[in-house]
Amino acid sequence: MKQVLYEALRSHATGMSFSETYAITHGFRNLDVMLEYLVFESPFAALVIMDELPANLETVLAATFRFGVEVLEIRTFGSETSEQMYVFEPFLAELRRDVSGVPDREPEHGVTLDAAEVDTVVVPARDEGFNEVFVKENRWHEVRLHGTMRPQIKYAAAYRLAPTSAITHVAPVRSIEPWKDSGNSC
Repeated sequence: MKQVLYEALRSHATGMSFSETYAITHGFRNLDVMLEYLVFESPFAALVIMDELPANLETVLAATFRFGVEVLEIRTFGSETSEQMYVFEPFLAELRRDVSGVPDREPEHGVTLDAAEVDTVVVPARDEGFNEVFVKENRWHEVRLHGTMRPQIKYAAAYRLAPTSAITHVAPVRSIEPWKDSGNSC
């Protein structure tokens, strides 16, 4: 992987120059040391950028790689005057903390959490599904997770829907597997 990254940078002079400068200004002796750290020492993740996502791409990536893979679909729209607009869903956009009740904050403005601190996924559960699947089978069905979040999820918390309306159980996560052909996890 390190060699692939290095060769990709080497084929683009601007990217190579930027990366070398970035490495030095961020405390690495050189680009090689930074790549060594990124591939072998830091939590590794990949980003796939596509203009159109094939239906099963996320499922294939999740099943193929042991590290997190984030998929970003960027759609381009052009106008008659040659202006372009790009549409995409920002990374982890839904990862926000509700700060209603905090002075000088409006409830609709959240505070972004540090994604590296998140280790629990909360799953909504009706009584029947909770008892049959979460308790008896020790698993849960389809849950939408970003690819880069999968490796750090350690717990699943069951939020029991009305009339309970509370998290009642937390269980350790043994594994996260692709859910059928959806690209989502279970």
